[in-house]
Amino acid sequence: MKLKVCGLTSIAQMERAHELGVDYVGLVLYAGSKRSALPFTEAAADELERVGISKIGVYVNEDAAKVMADTERYNLTAVQLHGDESPEYCAGLRDRVNIIKAFRIGADTDIDALVAPYHAVCDYFLFDTRTEDYGGSGRSFDWKLLEKALVDKLFFLSGGIGPDDLEKIRSFYHPFLYCIDINSRFETEPGVKDMAVVATFLSELHASRSGHVQNDH
Repeated sequence: MKLKVCGLTSIAQMERAHELGVDYVGLVLYAGSKRSALPFTEAAADELERVGISKIGVYVNEDAAKVMADTERYNLTAVQLHGDESPEYCAGLRDRVNIIKAFRIGADTDIDALVAPYHAVCDYFLFDTRTEDYGGSGRSFDWKLLEKALVDKLFFLSGGIGPDDLEKIRSFYHPFLYCIDINSRFETEPGVKDMAVVATFLSELHASRSGHVQNDH
């Protein structure tokens, strides 16, 4: 089970995440977010490029040329498209970088119909809670909708996941669940994570999944 910590806004916290064994960090490269990393990415582009952890750039309806330029400049592992990007937009970027297409899920969402046009043009999906904003709401959606969906692409599970959700994660099963994505419920303020809480969560996440596997055998 992979872990992504999204919405980081400092090199120091990215390096700490790398030390802890976090798999991915998310940089919100969208000016409309209160967790926007744009102020520090511009000032520390060279340092950011050298950070060892896998970096995912998070975008909302951004110009494709800007996304491609950032991919090179910041050495991004993948880009997470959190807006209304079309399948054609995703296809145009995919030969340059791994594509994670985010989908916002509500109580009435037909997940299979929603993702179908994107299946051939993305590397991963991400499922988040449908709100007026683009992520970081601290609110969760009904994971039973995902358990019933016939999604057959690896996906990131997001949306209001907090330190107290380990049992919920342990009891959730989908064969294509790839990564847990955490953000606002681990913060001391927007864009600043409590890395001690992240460390505990990561340790317990790994222990719970290891135990789960052992019990299956």
